[in-house]
Amino acid sequence: MSSKSFEVVKSSINSVYIEPKNIFRIPRFQRQYTWEEKQIEEFWDTINSEQAIFLGTIIFDVRDKTSNKITEIIDGQQRYLTIQILGSVVRNIILKLGNAEKDLKYKQKAAGIHKRILGRQDVDDDDVFYNYLITGDSIKTFFEKYIQNNPSLEITEELVVLKNSEEERVKKAYLKFHELISNIIANKSYDEKIDWLKELISIKLGQHYFVKIEIEDEDLAYEIFETVNAKGVDLSVADLIKNQIFKHVIGSHDKYLDTAKSQWGSILETLNDIEFSLKDFLSYYWTSKYEYVTDKKLYSAIREKFKNDKKKWENFLSDLKNNSEYLRIIVSGSIDDVFIHFGDDKNEGEKVYNSLRVLRNTNAKTWIVLYLCLFRNLDSSNDKKPNIPFALANRWQIIEKFTFLYFQILNAQGNWYFKLIKDFSKQLEIYVTAGKSKEEYINLFIKELFTHFKNKLPTFTVFEEGFESIQYRDDKKSRIIIRYILNELEEKIGGNLNEGYDEGKVSIEHVLPQAPKEWGLTKKIIKSHVNKLGNLTLIGKALNGKMGNKPLSDKIEIAKGSNIKLVSQLLENIEKKEWDFYRISSDKDFTAIEKRLEYLSKIANEIWVDDLRKRMG
Repeated sequence: MSSKSFEVVKSSINSVYIEPKNIFRIPRFQRQYTWEEKQIEEFWDTINSEQAIFLGTIIFDVRDKTSNKITEIIDGQQRYLTIQILGSVVRNIILKLGNAEKDLKYKQKAAGIHKRILGRQDVDDDDVFYNYLITGDSIKTFFEKYIQNNPSLEITEELVVLKNSEEERVKKAYLKFHELISNIIANKSYDEKIDWLKELISIKLGQHYFVKIEIEDEDLAYEIFETVNAKGVDLSVADLIKNQIFKHVIGSHDKYLDTAKSQWGSILETLNDIEFSLKDFLSYYWTSKYEYVTDKKLYSAIREKFKNDKKKWENFLSDLKNNSEYLRIIVSGSIDDVFIHFGDDKNEGEKVYNSLRVLRNTNAKTWIVLYLCLFRNLDSSNDKKPNIPFALANRWQIIEKFTFLYFQILNAQGNWYFKLIKDFSKQLEIYVTAGKSKEEYINLFIKELFTHFKNKLPTFTVFEEGFESIQYRDDKKSRIIIRYILNELEEKIGGNLNEGYDEGKVSIEHVLPQAPKEWGLTKKIIKSHVNKLGNLTLIGKALNGKMGNKPLSDKIEIAKGSNIKLVSQLLENIEKKEWDFYRISSDKDFTAIEKRLEYLSKIANEIWVDDLRKRMG
């Protein structure tokens, strides 16, 4: 077979994996064991089928087969790991039968199963035993200890493993097979149990077949591998990209492996901490730096961008690591994280953090693409010089307020917004590469971002309809949104800046309480009014604790001790009977809430429409 050829043959499990003539190896950088209970049950149904079933394609790299008797599994490792787990279960069940019968024959039969599926004595050296499968580094120690060793340590429900880890998936697969087999053989005699277990391995498992592709050229192996998995059925785009990174960064030199593994592991750990999928991260990153492509085309776009340039792939891996950290700060970082990112510039950092704590709780994620682009190019941590040499004072507030307006108040569709953000981010990266001047950057923001924002600002009627639909709900996200709105209103009418954000000092107060018994009302009567913005205000935490669900007159006396402008304004208008909250108790008349809501809508329109238009120039 020439270096550019490959061989395709129809093969059965029995001819390939039962007492194989060579050792199989899973490349160190291949994906982890991913099969869950659903795949295990489907595999079990396949094994027990009366007819031989086609299992798909497996791809082997056989370059080391002649010299070292090693065949590398390019595609198909999930199935082979599962076969090994099944073999371990059968072997261990037979061993337990042997203990019950105190009969040496059972131990011999268990050893026979081990030899067929898991490993054997070396034919040239009686003291050497080897496993048929060398797993990837991520699972190697655990798999040897609990699956491949003979006897292996027992896997039970009590075995402690990390949640959602590769070890947990192996444990679940083992226990599932053990349950399925035990249920079937429970009422059989000892001899019947042995016969059934032998038939399971020798006949039922061994009969099923696949197309085996053996290739001696690595590039061709992965080209076919990627083609087979192009539709994402067996392998995700993220897995394919990972394979390309490791293939080019490591090459044939294992000395680069530890560094690459460390960087990749750091990326996965960061994404796991913020509960952000690798697929979404890769898509957001690529859109923020290069262009938007669909998930199906992302892999091809990345491979085409870097081709076979090892240095570019190394830089790509390093850039992914850095951007995963930017993403962490964006979606969950503390104010101190933000300060550090902006070179301890407290003024800039506070503006950014204020925008983040609002945007994190909006009905959108598209803004993350733009923030990823900005964070990457404004990184001033560790004395770095930012790529964008300017300070456009209003940019964070403009992005924050327009995004909140568009998605939270207007509850609008995001297609237009996404197109704008992706096009702007791409243009910003072009400016960075070209080394544009401060004035050119400012003009870019104004012409290519803010002008489009301005064109989407709503009429008052449209704004009012959206604003008045916002209501308090008893969850963290809702409370943050309500605090933000009330804080902005407080600032607009001349109150204390940012006081509403401090949960240790300030609470959200329902004027008409959610438990209205002392107001002579029922929850059913107040349901459609109590959580509207017209019924809400900010108030000091201590005063809020004193108010509880007291009648209005008692609440008013307590509220007089507040220095919050929203409260004093509310009290003034209650006294004037402009907002006559007393009529809620006396007449079940909620006009006061509606009238106050109309007033707040007008103030809010000034903040999110009129003032925003002025800020954008």
